[in-house]
Amino acid sequence: MNGQLWEVIQLFKKKKELTIEDWIYAESVLEPEVVQLLALQRDGKMDIGSPGWK
Repeated sequence: MNGQLWEVIQLFKKKKELTIEDWIYAESVLEPEVVQLLALQRDGKMDIGSPGWK
């Protein structure tokens, strides 16, 4: 899953606006809790790029 998580994070970083399809893809390859964390990151409520997330 780490490889898939990294792939999704890179996809999300490249795009300014995410589509429904982007979120559906993320949900299809990641655990629901991880998708929730990505959503919080996207909203600016959590920084998953911090050292604690590596």
